[in-house]
Amino acid sequence: DTIVIGGSAGAGKINVYKRSGVSWSIELANYVGTNGISAMQGMSVAITGSGDDIIWSGPNDSGVYGNNQGAIWSAHRTVSTWSQTLDKITSTLGVNQTTIGRSVAMSDDGRTIVIGIPDVDSQSGIAYVYISNGIEWLVQAALNPRPGAGARIGARVAISVDGNTVALSGHSDIGQGGAWIYTRNGAVWTLQANLTSPDSPVLSQSLRLALNGPGNTFVASGDSTNNGLLIWTRSGNVWSIKETALGSGAFSNNQISQIDISNDEAVIVASSTGFGAIIYRLINGTWTADGPNLMTF
Repeated sequence: DTIVIGGSAGAGKINVYKRSGVSWSIELANYVGTNGISAMQGMSVAITGSGDDIIWSGPNDSGVYGNNQGAIWSAHRTVSTWSQTLDKITSTLGVNQTTIGRSVAMSDDGRTIVIGIPDVDSQSGIAYVYISNGIEWLVQAALNPRPGAGARIGARVAISVDGNTVALSGHSDIGQGGAWIYTRNGAVWTLQANLTSPDSPVLSQSLRLALNGPGNTFVASGDSTNNGLLIWTRSGNVWSIKETALGSGAFSNNQISQIDISNDEAVIVASSTGFGAIIYRLINGTWTADGPNLMTF
């Protein structure tokens, strides 16, 4: 019943909308986190299951290390009043142009977040996992499966509902692109899988991704040549590819710009700017398009 929308032009801003019955009304309008400097706040946003906690990025925020350092802000809702929580997260890498927060994701309880930083180390990229103790955000892990490879790790990130599974894109890896799955046991993060397309080079610089709630189904986009969806599922600790080009050609050569999947992994929504969105439903083990594109915009 609550959504957050970012608008990243200039200083940027976020807006929160609340639903009552079938009507949506704005609850937090044009909000800007404190101490941002030309930050482009709202480039990436995330919200908890309850809708009471949000995070958003401003990857162009200037800081002690220079321009385009980037930052992350968080806010909490009490009844209908929103207030910024904790200090903003800034780069600790000691260099400028880190643009942290190109992509952010948050667990259902709001206590674990993952932040993508794809432009550091000659665009090798890295992702950081932070946890909240209610007073501050603490780094729990730095995830970089291919240091020095120019893969742009963290251009897109996703996290499971419980915060124990994270997916990262590396959409320039070896000129093909790929994705990595990490899992958490206690406070220790371990690389579980490197997912690549069997039909090189399907995963490319357009890579978008999504995890379902339990983190057992992963969806990624292809490139403009094969702009369908690739789907993997996990059984135990093993990932298997189930679809290699779902809906290929359906987007009229428009690259997929956004993907989402329901928690029960029964519905996927994929959209493309200039084309619209298509809903796919899992029916008797087969993914099927549920009608034509929803709208053109």
